[in-house]
Amino acid sequence: MLEADNWRIALEIYKRHSTAALLLAHQLMAVKQCLQRGSEGIPDAISGLNFALESLFPYTEFYKVSQKLYMRRLEGTLKGNDEEKLRQLGVKL
Repeated sequence: MLEADNWRIALEIYKRHSTAALLLAHQLMAVKQCLQRGSEGIPDAISGLNFALESLFPYTEFYKVSQKLYMRRLEGTLKGNDEEKLRQLGVKL
């Protein structure tokens, strides 16, 4: 993720959202400052990054697909191959 092109793609959405861009910059600075504190700051940096990663999940295709499978399971409309894929992923039906 240290490649400039990846950062440009990921941050392109902020082009028209200056307030959100500033808020993200503040969060990134906080992570940087945690890491600059050395070993005692690492748990805080990891915690902040984990929160961000979990917060992004609902905006991904993974979330949409898993939500559809969840609803199919509740409705009883899961197909055999869907059930097998879920079992392979460790989901207990």
